[in-house]
Amino acid sequence: MDLPESATPPADPDLASPADLAAREPGAALPARSRQAAAHRPAGLAPGELLAGSSAIQTEPSPTGLRDNNGRRLIPVTVPLVPEFRELERGLRDVLNRRWLTNQGHYADQLTARLMTEMQAPALSLVSSGTQAVELMLRAGMPPGEVLVPSFSFPATWNLLCRDSRWKPVFVDIGSDYCMDPAAAERAITPRTSGILAVHTYGQPCHVDALEALAQRHDLRLFFDAAHAFGVRIEGQPLAQRGDASAFSFHATKVFNTVEGGAVAGTNSDLIAAVDRERNFGFGGPDGQASFGTNAKIDEYRCVHGLAVLPLVRAAIARRLEVAATYLTRLTPLEDRGCVLPRHLFEGTSWQPNGAYFPIRFPDPSGLTCDQALQALQRVGVLPRRYFDDRPFRSQLYAPFLRAETTPRAAEFSKQVLCLPIHHELSRDDLELICGTLRALAQSTA
Repeated sequence: MDLPESATPPADPDLASPADLAAREPGAALPARSRQAAAHRPAGLAPGELLAGSSAIQTEPSPTGLRDNNGRRLIPVTVPLVPEFRELERGLRDVLNRRWLTNQGHYADQLTARLMTEMQAPALSLVSSGTQAVELMLRAGMPPGEVLVPSFSFPATWNLLCRDSRWKPVFVDIGSDYCMDPAAAERAITPRTSGILAVHTYGQPCHVDALEALAQRHDLRLFFDAAHAFGVRIEGQPLAQRGDASAFSFHATKVFNTVEGGAVAGTNSDLIAAVDRERNFGFGGPDGQASFGTNAKIDEYRCVHGLAVLPLVRAAIARRLEVAATYLTRLTPLEDRGCVLPRHLFEGTSWQPNGAYFPIRFPDPSGLTCDQALQALQRVGVLPRRYFDDRPFRSQLYAPFLRAETTPRAAEFSKQVLCLPIHHELSRDDLELICGTLRALAQSTA
């Protein structure tokens, strides 16, 4: 599939951006690819080629976007990154002509190879969703026993561990950065502990060095839920090279998407081969069956979509970082009211951020609150999201595993965090509306 070649659009001069933005962009100066990635790479594809020259993205709201019943345009927390239809049409026609719609076809092979190159992943298995990526990674490589998980995440992180008797989730509290606290994780280890499933929350690498040392010290498996973290690197090293394996989500709401989809990536080729079997009913060759697997294969249509979206990611991330920089500049009055802006996600980081989320925390129940901010924004047509809310702490489903008194910080933060819209289609007027609404609220409640 020929991918479009055009220059990245210039940044909006009215939006601030970090000084080192160019150095942080994914796809710049990728190290040499692995032998396995090279073996599966289509002819003519060089490391970093897909993101080194990004196609133009739409940086203004779609005229037919989300609207309420009165026709008022709404500003959602995110907007899917989509290609022009003409970029899809050639691939979709080819899929129809080939009559091969699924079962690891031509475009699934193409997308696998290109992601391996871009993510510098020695091994990678494409699957049908980010949830399947997490669950197949666990089924393929997590020994039975207790598995440490963060108590601040989306339920897809831990649902399999709760419903499958081979494992028991042990919920660990988080630090002020929203990620699993390594010290709390070490205190939770028992002779029954078999592994750790940590989350790169909001795209921030989760204390990778400390958790790798902890896993090695106690001989534990270390998996990462990297659903938020496509394109993130730690001092130039992709996350797919850390731990035993990482699960990525390619849902429409993520920085890179295949509409629905995901991948398990890592350096352990045997583990990724086991994921390949698990996603295909457990088949272990033409005539054998290695496990009680499932059907988690990705179809050719979504792979065509992913191949067309991938060249747009660099420009979309750059735009997201411009939006984040604008928020950090314009929303400083909220800090005067005790609110916590996510400066640690964007300023002075040792990793290259992807701008996936912009969480604000409202810690003072007697001052400016999360609910007040949510309601004020909704009144003007802005749709932020409480991500992650306190649902797991309220649900009886998790009562046998999760208690607020044992993970107090996560329980507290789940009532205080609101994620603002952050995506490539936010206009200057959109940002002015969001920031102006929150600044006015902060002044009126002082």
